[in-house]
Amino acid sequence: TSGLNLRTGPSTDTSIVTTLSYGARLTVTSVSGQWLGVRDASNRTGYVHSDYVVKYVPGSATGASLSASSLTLHQYQTVRLDGSITSGDLSSMVWTSSSPGVAGLGYIVEMGSSRTYAAMIYARSPGTTTLTFSDRGGTTKATCTVTVQAAEPIRFAYSSENCATAGQTFDLIAVTDVSQTEVTFSVNGQTYPTELYTTESRISGYGLPTNTNHVFRRPISFANPGTYSVTASAGGGSKTFSLLVLPAGGDANTTSTAARMTSTRELRLIATYEGSLPEVEDDSIAWGNPTVGYGYVVQKNVVFYNNLTPSEMFAMLADKVNTGSFAAGVNNFRSKYGLRMSQAQFDALVSFVYNLGPGILDPDDYTMPNVMLNAVQPPANLSESTPVTGKLNIESGKLYESPGTTAKSLANVAKGATVTVIGVEQVAAKRQVWYKVKLNNQTGYIPAGLVQLQGSGLVPDLAWSDATILANHFLQFCHAGNSAWAGLVYRRLAEAKIFFFADYTEADPNANWSNYKRNTYGFIYPDDAKPYEE
Repeated sequence: TSGLNLRTGPSTDTSIVTTLSYGARLTVTSVSGQWLGVRDASNRTGYVHSDYVVKYVPGSATGASLSASSLTLHQYQTVRLDGSITSGDLSSMVWTSSSPGVAGLGYIVEMGSSRTYAAMIYARSPGTTTLTFSDRGGTTKATCTVTVQAAEPIRFAYSSENCATAGQTFDLIAVTDVSQTEVTFSVNGQTYPTELYTTESRISGYGLPTNTNHVFRRPISFANPGTYSVTASAGGGSKTFSLLVLPAGGDANTTSTAARMTSTRELRLIATYEGSLPEVEDDSIAWGNPTVGYGYVVQKNVVFYNNLTPSEMFAMLADKVNTGSFAAGVNNFRSKYGLRMSQAQFDALVSFVYNLGPGILDPDDYTMPNVMLNAVQPPANLSESTPVTGKLNIESGKLYESPGTTAKSLANVAKGATVTVIGVEQVAAKRQVWYKVKLNNQTGYIPAGLVQLQGSGLVPDLAWSDATILANHFLQFCHAGNSAWAGLVYRRLAEAKIFFFADYTEADPNANWSNYKRNTYGFIYPDDAKPYEE
């Protein structure tokens, strides 16, 4: 059949642990009448009825290999180690550890391949062990030496406000193992010790040891704006992170060339969009991408914390956004092109990049960043007597009688064509920017997002972004495989609402699901996203 229920007890009256897929390999651990106590490949245990299973005789395999021959990690951490064979049956492969008390197989993540899976290797205590990946007959095997170091005194450190305002009180936070009873935060030579902590625990669904940690919080505020470096110390170890303090009374829509950090409300939205996975599982849409926390894809041979508590999940997200290529990718894009950008625009682009990768902002590979780079402050004296030449560098467009896509179309304008720009008009309610142009003795309006103004001294400024074109290009990134997905359409819509209107409320599905899906601001949807427009 399509699946078999794994139950908590030997009866159909008991609750369901999970649904096992057809062909799943089970290890029988007990017999209770016609019910079998079993354990699956991911170490989940329960009961199945014997009528639905048959004895399995594993085959052999050849060409065993591992993605690393040696690895080092700290106690309580996990590392992804991929096991592969060239032929045979992966289910015939077994894992052994020369010192199981040091490290061993936690569980397996099958990634839609008959030749490779990801093994989650868990570090139990300091020491060294040799892991062996072999078939039961011993005809093929591969080994990896795993060294486990002492536990990190501090696992994560971050702040409750990633991007605070001057005078605002918020918390500095550190997550430690249970051996730590005090943490000291240091900022600019000033120390802030704290013994105040709460305890968090999570019981694994895959057979890993229960994860328990301490979460320390220290309230703080900063009178002056700036970027601050914070170090959390405990037990001879430390973690350092940065936070940004903005001037009080700032506006999320105000653009500048300043370096930025992601706001905490945007981090929480990213967490909502991504969904939570306390333990690493394969991506349900893009197979072969084991994921943990809020959308963090674990690469092979990479060390991480698994079976995460709520504080650890958010801490991991903040760390990956702040220190990885995501916020850095947006800041690099802003800096490289001297682009004036608002906090809301920065937040929206970080969410976009977190989902699609920082390469999505490369103008040589993608059209959307070029639409953003078309946003410039028009010359103050722009007029019919002091015009500017513009070039359609995105795609072909239409010349309209008045600003708005519902106006009468006067002409089609090909990509690469030049126009004489004699004026500019903003439609504030829709964040549209229209250039008044002359073309072949006709005067009309064309969306500014299509036009690259020519000349020197132009200031790139996303305050002049044209939602007519740019929001459409946001929404074009709504595919998984060859199809548009509702969830990706809604996420792109949410990012556009933040980018153009700083509307974090409508961008939050938890705040109002119907408004989250609704095209409140009249963005123009690409054809394959239109079935999801409300």
